Amino acid sequence: MPQSEQSRIAYDGSAGPDGAIGSAEIHEAKGAVVVEFRGEIDVAARLRILPLLDTVTGRHAATVVLDLRPTSFFDCSGVSLLVRAHRRVTERGGRLCVVCVRPMTLRMLRVTRLVPTLSPTPTLEAALRQLGATPCSTPTSAQQ
Repeated sequence: MPQSEQSRIAYDGSAGPDGAIGSAEIHEAKGAVVVEFRGEIDVAARLRILPLLDTVTGRHAATVVLDLRPTSFFDCSGVSLLVRAHRRVTERGGRLCVVCVRPMTLRMLRVTRLVPTLSPTPTLEAALRQLGATPCSTPTSAQQ
């Protein structure tokens, strides 16, 4: 996506250049708020990412995409972030979709029976089509 079509906000605590420490970055794409999870999403990353995710998912009727493609590790702490985000978005009349291509993460979603709920897709474009993305507000600041 061209830089002119997006406004990026990063929240990564002390993530290094290799992205090994879990982090998240948000931007807008076709009216949806996209949260890219990066690096290792474990219990420590969950604590850093949760305030950002709560800001994004706390908006009325938000259209949210959680993009897991840039992750290198994703455990049950990450799954709890997905479940929390889905619950918060749907309680407020919004829609949420997950982008995921990693076999181990997809397997975790299948085993926990979250595939029908989270509707994982292989690309951001497929997620936006699935959601029928419409304009929604994007947080202007979510850094802590």
